[in-house]
Amino acid sequence: MSPFVDGSDIIRGYFKKIKGAVAVGTPIRPELFEKRDKSLIIKQFGLDENKKTLLVTGGSQGSVAINQAIEKIAYMLVNRYNIVHVCGKGKLIKSKFKNYHTMEYCSEMEKLYSIADLAVSRAGANTLFELISLKIPTLAIPLPKGNSRGDQVENALYFKDKGLIDLLFEENASPLALYEKIIELDANSERIKRNCMEVDYSKNAEKIAEILKNYRR
Repeated sequence: MSPFVDGSDIIRGYFKKIKGAVAVGTPIRPELFEKRDKSLIIKQFGLDENKKTLLVTGGSQGSVAINQAIEKIAYMLVNRYNIVHVCGKGKLIKSKFKNYHTMEYCSEMEKLYSIADLAVSRAGANTLFELISLKIPTLAIPLPKGNSRGDQVENALYFKDKGLIDLLFEENASPLALYEKIIELDANSERIKRNCMEVDYSKNAEKIAEILKNYRR
């Protein structure tokens, strides 16, 4: 189980027998919140400033399932959005479209976050905490339980229940279903952003430091 969220029922269930246990959440890197020139970054990627930007990422290893589905609907998506797609090492898709920028890996995700209006992502705890903290409406496609510990499914269900993300299970993520869910995410983006404004995970690292400092005493 990934460490996640502020006092959730799941975390309390795991640690209810441990005296003094505190559920805090994943630390968020402060550099994610630094202001950046969005217009300049969009130009660097050769994207259209008049379109929303959709960030697609399959996590550190990339996702063949997400990559293949996005590739099949890219011709429809580029009519509405810029796409920045982090495909994963060895999984690069060669873009056929002007406003579809692909890369194997990005060491500066904060730059991509700064231009993202929407996101399609796996449901690792770190990534979801970052996207929610930055108030980027996200469609999570968790790694299926059969391919993992099942933590991504639990993460996604938890945040979906709070209205902080939207969710599409991989077994249902046909190209057309994914396209429709992205359009739905866009339509609901303001509501999701408002919900994200109701939570604050930006101070998680400070909370952990304070707990450890008090513990040492």
